[in-house]
Amino acid sequence: MILPVSNGSTIERRAAWLARLERWTEWPLTALALVLVPILVAPYLFPLSDRSRTTLVALDYLVWGVFVADLVVKVAISPQRGRYLRAHWFDVILVALPMLRPWRAARSVRTLRALRVGRAGVAVG
Repeated sequence: MILPVSNGSTIERRAAWLARLERWTEWPLTALALVLVPILVAPYLFPLSDRSRTTLVALDYLVWGVFVADLVVKVAISPQRGRYLRAHWFDVILVALPMLRPWRAARSVRTLRALRVGRAGVAVG
C-alpha cells in the first residue's frame, strides 16, 4: 500500500488554519475559563439548592466540552499532532483533569484522614 505524501502547501495551509483558529479562540476561551471559576467555587461559598447545584454541574460540563472540542479540533488541524500536544501539554492536562475527578475525590479523602491523624498527634503531644 502506498501512502499519499503530503506536499508542503497542505502542511502550510493547515499550519495557517491552526494559527488563525488559535487567534480567534484565544480571548473567548480565556473569558470562558474566567466564567468557569465562579461556577466551580460557588458550591463551596454559598448554600445552593439542588437545582442550582445541578445547573452549575451542567454548566461545568458544557464549558469543559467546549475546551475538549477546541483541543480536538486544533489537534486535528495541526500538521504535526504529536508536537502540538507536547507544546500544549498544559491544555491537555486541563482537559484531562475533569475525567480524573473520581481519583481527586479519593485523594481528598486520603488527605483528610492524614490531617485528622496529624491533629490527633498534636492533641496527644
